[in-house]
Amino acid sequence: MLVSDPGPLTARLMADGKLPFSLTLIANENAKSRAVVARKKDSSSAQVSTDALGLAWPSGVISLSHIALPIPPDDPIYGARPPEDSNTVFLGSMAIQGERGLLQFSSDWLLRLRYNPFYDFLESRTLEWMAGANRGD
Repeated sequence: MLVSDPGPLTARLMADGKLPFSLTLIANENAKSRAVVARKKDSSSAQVSTDALGLAWPSGVISLSHIALPIPPDDPIYGARPPEDSNTVFLGSMAIQGERGLLQFSSDWLLRLRYNPFYDFLESRTLEWMAGANRGD
């Protein structure tokens, strides 16, 4: 169903014991599960550990866009749900219906996920990394 299969590249990266950096991939637990796990390997190692995250892909979401990465689901403009304040412009999960060609932007733009359902994990990992960098780890 995907245009290209990321499996071969993922397998090569995870098996490469000479990479000069650590690698963490967030992926489905298995092909039949919406649950996600973190597969981690340290730099210069081919040893992979798997940690359950207690998270799952939201219904209807098939991938993250690069735009979604830094945006939490509760963001009032790009989040998963419109804010309580109806005066706020909401550009998150929009389902625009009507005649084609009326909008000045492509309907493809509306398909892109604009928030990260795994934002809390990304934020905690980023803060851990920054704390380690400050300690010189």
